[in-house]
Amino acid sequence: MTALIITVTANPALDRTIVLKNFKIGKINRVLRSRVDVGGKGINVAKNIKALGGDAVCLGFLGRSDDFAAKYLEDLGLYTDFTIIQNPIRVNIKLIEEDSSTFTDINEPGPEVDSFEARSLIEKIKFWAFRARVVVLAGSLPPGVKDDFYNEIILSTKSSGAKVILDAEGEALKLGIKASPYLIKPNIHELSGLMGKDLKTDEEIISAALPIIENGVKIVAVSMGSRGSLTVTQDKAYFVPPLDVKVRSTAGAGDAMVAGFALALDKGLDTIQAVKMASAAASCAVTREGTQPIDTESFNNLINQVSIIEIPF
Repeated sequence: MTALIITVTANPALDRTIVLKNFKIGKINRVLRSRVDVGGKGINVAKNIKALGGDAVCLGFLGRSDDFAAKYLEDLGLYTDFTIIQNPIRVNIKLIEEDSSTFTDINEPGPEVDSFEARSLIEKIKFWAFRARVVVLAGSLPPGVKDDFYNEIILSTKSSGAKVILDAEGEALKLGIKASPYLIKPNIHELSGLMGKDLKTDEEIISAALPIIENGVKIVAVSMGSRGSLTVTQDKAYFVPPLDVKVRSTAGAGDAMVAGFALALDKGLDTIQAVKMASAAASCAVTREGTQPIDTESFNNLINQVSIIEIPF
């Protein structure tokens, strides 16, 4: 059995995916089908780690009335040790229009979290970090949680030796990077926001990633949607063109990518193998509606189709 991977979801959600033929503003819209998943970025990562044969512990905040969420995850075979807060988790809407293949997210901000609740989660993460090889910090921060939340966690878990993956945006990402996590996984828009300019070419992305690496981050993995992904290390970048798959939903694709990286780090695989796992997992995720776990058979088929173009510096 692989070592446990810790995933932290500060802002879990009920993800309600609604599929329509087309969305008409101001009109009655008939739903073709819908589904509800317990999600949030770290939880989505954990679900896919389990689907790929790994073991994960889900940490984060859950409201007092959210027992069903923990049961949902435990039924998937995941371990949970959530910090209980007063307010219930949020509900996010994932709207899919079949005619135009358009995907729209409508995300609530999340429940208010007080300083005592935030401190309780940090202490719990510190406890679990010594039992893991990989810690994943992923997603937005709910109201009441300070922007330096991830920064403090990364610094406080350094002595554990666990490799930290950070998938965040805005100030939480900026401050988290200062603590030098092992790997960050921004999408192209998040990295552009961090740089304060629109990054359009591979060269611009590499140029943006290298100073981050010089400051202590080992890997900068950038997801670019239909353009594929670009993973930058100290001496080389790895470009992966998109795989030819039917896209049914983009929700959770980045989380599946993080799951691939986390499991590869847990197994001690090299960078090329990690990039292959991450890319195959992300491609597998977009073939499924909602934020349900990826399909193992599809993943095994897709990983053989991943091509990597190495870009030396």
